Amino acid sequence: MFDPIDVNELFELNPDYKVESFENGVLVIDDWYKNYEEIHEVLQNATPVKWKGNIEGSRNFKDYYDCRHFIQNKDAGEKYQLMINTISELIKKHWNVPYDIGYANDPVLDFNYYSGLKENVKDSMQFAPHVDADFSVLIYMDKISNGGTGIYNTVVQEDESKTLLFDMETQSPNTKYQMVDIAEAKPNRLVIFPGTQRHGGVIFDHKSYYKKWRINQVIFAYVNTQQGEICQK
Repeated sequence: MFDPIDVNELFELNPDYKVESFENGVLVIDDWYKNYEEIHEVLQNATPVKWKGNIEGSRNFKDYYDCRHFIQNKDAGEKYQLMINTISELIKKHWNVPYDIGYANDPVLDFNYYSGLKENVKDSMQFAPHVDADFSVLIYMDKISNGGTGIYNTVVQEDESKTLLFDMETQSPNTKYQMVDIAEAKPNRLVIFPGTQRHGGVIFDHKSYYKKWRINQVIFAYVNTQQGEICQK
């Protein structure tokens, strides 16, 4: 038995969201969704699908589960638009962006699911730093909230198609990852930062996600040029 959902009603912006901090180019906002508990229940009962794991040598479904879950939102109503418009205004305000903001996959809601399948994973094993859109918007959805998102000072990008986790302690001196900040996870917390800055998931204690789900909503925002084109860096 399942319960149907109204996406626009469920993913309603909390009018009392709290701007916690804006430091080192990372904006942190708590209590983002009005119906977080209901959203959490829906996501906990979803069936995520395998993501980018069907290539030779991939560790997906061997060492961990790396999955995605997409919620279609073809009838994107006023409440959804208010949420998206609020993100746009936050980006414009805090980064002094004079142009409009566009979104990849809008209005589909995109969720990353990760779960470890091996015990006793070293704490130095972390998600490889990478780049995304002009701005990355993450909403931490699980209640374990162990770790968060690391912001790195590095130009190195590992190949995530084979394995998500890399041992940060074994990097050679000229390519060693330097974490300059971390946005710590918290249920219903939204963070925004320039996606062109190297970043990657951080887990303080891998036992916390052993056969349990780490769930983030991911929104990729792009800055529209004056010509109306989307600038993808």
